[in-house]
Amino acid sequence: MPVKHVVCKQQDLPPGGRILVQIGNKSIGVFNVKGDYFALLNVCPHQFAPLCQGTICGINEPSEVGEFKFVRSGEIIRCPWHGWEFDIKKRPQYF
Repeated sequence: MPVKHVVCKQQDLPPGGRILVQIGNKSIGVFNVKGDYFALLNVCPHQFAPLCQGTICGINEPSEVGEFKFVRSGEIIRCPWHGWEFDIKKRPQYF
């Protein structure tokens, strides 16, 4: 059965916010994405960078030539070492 950990008060993690917590020997990033909470292991699978310390951003979706549509703001985390991008909402969750 999963163990639950209280990491902060809800008001201490506003939408767009993140905190890093240590649970046992694992560093975990907890993110508030538009009112939904997600927890990610703070390790990039590429070269083990501290993923959760990267930039939180969005992406440009395919569009017509000369047209840019920036979408999914606050849902993407970019690795601080090599720029690999991951969907916060689709990474394996660690709650």
